[in-house]
Amino acid sequence: MRTMIDGVNSLAAGIAHDYPNAQMIAGYLTGQYAWSAAEWALFPRAAHVTIVTTAQVNSGDVLDVERGDATPAQAPGWIAMRKANGLYRPTLYCSLSVVPEVRAATGHFILGRDYDIWVADWTGKPVIPPCPGTPAAMFAACQYENTQRNDRSVVGDDGWPHRTPPGPPPPPPAKPYLLSVISTAHYSDGTAKTVNL
Repeated sequence: MRTMIDGVNSLAAGIAHDYPNAQMIAGYLTGQYAWSAAEWALFPRAAHVTIVTTAQVNSGDVLDVERGDATPAQAPGWIAMRKANGLYRPTLYCSLSVVPEVRAATGHFILGRDYDIWVADWTGKPVIPPCPGTPAAMFAACQYENTQRNDRSVVGDDGWPHRTPPGPPPPPPAKPYLLSVISTAHYSDGTAKTVNL
C-alpha cells in the first residue's frame, strides 16, 4: 500500500515542506482550489493524481463527486467522456455514505472494471473499508485523514490511477528440465560401471 497526500492549492507549499519524498500527490486542475504549474512542480518525484470538480471538464484522473462539485447523476457522463478521450479507467471521489448512490447512478459501468472509486472515510486509520453494493468490488484508495495542513489517503491498488490498459501478462516461466550426467567408474579389478548422476 502507498500513501497519497492531497490538499487545496494554498497547502501545496506546506505539503512539499512536510513530505519532500512523497510517493503520490493529488491536487485540483479546476475550480477555486486549482493548482498552478509551479505548485505541481514542487513534487518532481511524486506521481501526480489530478482532480476536476465539474463533470463538463474533459480532463483529469478523478471527478470530485460531493456537494458543490459534481453530482452522482453527472458521473456516468464524465466517465464516458473521459474513456472516449483515452483514459482507461476514470476515478470518482466521494464519501463512503454516497457510494451506493454513485454505484446506482453509474448504470452499466462496472466498478473496478470501467471506473474506480477513491473513497473518503475519515477514521484516522490507513484502512480501505469494504465497498457497499453489488457486484462486489474494492476501492482503489481511501482518504482516511483530513487536517488543516493536508489530507492523507492509503492507496491499495498498485496500478492506480489506471490511465492506460494493462500490458500483456508476462510469459509463463520456462519448464524446468533435468540434466543427466553419466559417469563411468573403473575398479581395481579392471571392471567398469556406468553411473547415472
